[in-house]
Amino acid sequence: MMTLRARYGLTLSLFALLTACTTIPATGKQTFSLVDKATERHVGQQTAAQALKLYGMYRPDSRTTGYVTDLCNRLWAVTESAAEPIQCLVLDSETFNAWATPGYINIYRGLLPYMQSEAELMAVLAHESGHVTARHVGQQLTAQTLGGILAAGVAIYAASASDDDRVVSTAAQLGGLAAGIGVATYSRGHEFEADTLGQRYMQRLGYDPREAVRMMDNMQAKEALDTQLAAAFNGGKIPDTGGLSALFASHPRTPDRRAKLVEYGGGEPDGSVRLPADITPATTAKDPQGRTRYHAAIDGLLYGPQRRWGIAGKDYIALPAQRFYWRLPDGFVTQYAENPKPNAMGVWLGAHPQSGVTFTLRLYRYKAGLNPGFALQELYPQLENLQRVAIGGADGETAYTGALEETFGARAMRVVAVPLALKDALALMTITYPSAAIMDREDGAMMTVLQQSRFVDAATARQWQPLRLRTFVAATGDTPTRQAQRLPTGALADVWFRALNGLTPDEGFRAGEVYKTIDDSNAL
Repeated sequence: MMTLRARYGLTLSLFALLTACTTIPATGKQTFSLVDKATERHVGQQTAAQALKLYGMYRPDSRTTGYVTDLCNRLWAVTESAAEPIQCLVLDSETFNAWATPGYINIYRGLLPYMQSEAELMAVLAHESGHVTARHVGQQLTAQTLGGILAAGVAIYAASASDDDRVVSTAAQLGGLAAGIGVATYSRGHEFEADTLGQRYMQRLGYDPREAVRMMDNMQAKEALDTQLAAAFNGGKIPDTGGLSALFASHPRTPDRRAKLVEYGGGEPDGSVRLPADITPATTAKDPQGRTRYHAAIDGLLYGPQRRWGIAGKDYIALPAQRFYWRLPDGFVTQYAENPKPNAMGVWLGAHPQSGVTFTLRLYRYKAGLNPGFALQELYPQLENLQRVAIGGADGETAYTGALEETFGARAMRVVAVPLALKDALALMTITYPSAAIMDREDGAMMTVLQQSRFVDAATARQWQPLRLRTFVAATGDTPTRQAQRLPTGALADVWFRALNGLTPDEGFRAGEVYKTIDDSNAL
């Protein structure tokens, strides 16, 4: 049982922690913090080091990186923390994201294709700057520390009131749950606060803070695309992330953030405010938010994963490091899922929305020279009808394949394995059919196309180039639907193209204005 002195001591300890207060210049708020700036800088340094180890920087000498870095540095100069050092990183990942940690503002190159102007990119950079100037990392670390103390306090109090270990255990779990909710809610508050600070910094620099609303519209368009992709990879159903996902989400809902930005910024954007006049090259009256300059800066940007992890076109996935080319039937859409381990290949996902057929493509390590058929059977003991098939023609290389029915549901599967002697690996494509009947209908055509896959020599593999973002000027009579048909994305081309260009489902081109597309220079 807990003594009165022990309870009094716990209370005094908590009081001492809660009186560690500091004032944040950016917000003018007094807040308690258990983390000093030196600790924050250390956290920032370690986090940035991990990101660089995983992704690396995107082409430091490129026009795109120089442009983003310049915007970032000019923005930081108008913040309350301008005297403190900042490092702006463009990370070499197709992830649609940006984040900040003490001393660093980080933009993934995968975010850039879905912004439409310099003002919208500035809204992203300004928001991330707000996280740093408001010292949100320190506040989050403090909240997590206090959350642990809260959980311990609940358990200790329960122990003082009961001798039942089950009561103590349950109390500790509930304390941890309450602490988790508190931290997540605090983080959502941080997002709103960073939005407010971001609009302040945009206005100080001469940008229209209302353009942050348009940036949020682009986020919603990208979310709509990602939802359709997720449904395609999940047999047509939007994945269920669980009942507590909204409760623990670190970000508020995008529509909620948009509404707040309209409120903070003084209304909807109307394009009436021009960019700062001292920027070179200057914007014209017809381009008040730097749309033309932004498109020029990102023209030629790499699109998709790093080349070493593969290149996906309309009907193929090419693996340059393995010198192998997978042929795909028409109508598939693909996406690369990164591996959280540095220098490790992730997984390629594929889906055919019309039929519901999906696949995963990954590498499996095995020693070259061993029987790849045995390795395949070890991976899938229930595999039936294992057989050798020729790829790349009758005199081509040997692959191995077999079929099986899943132990859950009515789905059927086929596995195709190609030995990659150069890398001591099997390239495994696991194809999932929604039912045995659909497998009977689609499997023959799928295998016919896959057998057109092939190995190439080193010189040919070196010629394979990643996809690139390209800009064009819309001509009179041109339509988004026509341009979407040229995308090398397979299915979902129209929604993909509209997300790239911030176009609503029924919006057309404005003749003479610049837009973005994805270019595939490979003739495979």
